[in-house]
Amino acid sequence: MADKHRFKSTIEQARGAGATVALVPTEVIPELGGLKQKRAFGWVNGVEFMTVTFPYKGTLYVGVPKAARVAAGLVVGDEADFEVMLDRSPRKVELAPELQTGTRGRGGHVDSREAGLQETLLFSDGL
Repeated sequence: MADKHRFKSTIEQARGAGATVALVPTEVIPELGGLKQKRAFGWVNGVEFMTVTFPYKGTLYVGVPKAARVAAGLVVGDEADFEVMLDRSPRKVELAPELQTGTRGRGGHVDSREAGLQETLLFSDGL
């Protein structure tokens, strides 16, 4: 299981109705995979939520869903305790039958390029 990374941050307004974010401190960025978008589990003042980290203007933010923010009793401008853990679970992609036959090589076998793509889709830790 991945480690939880703890930090304090201020709830900031983001674009969109009710959308909020929190700035990830510089020292935590490498622990969360650097300046890359990653799926993550989060906790704000103990309230659990699913989120994503995302780079913006040379730093990293974590999305804070409105439901989690409200449940934690927070408004824009409040400082909060955060815990963030990368979601490293493999992603399984289900292809429609018509697409499955379109990706098969001769004799129903997957060629090496297709196998690499399937592996990338199944085990990617990004989005």
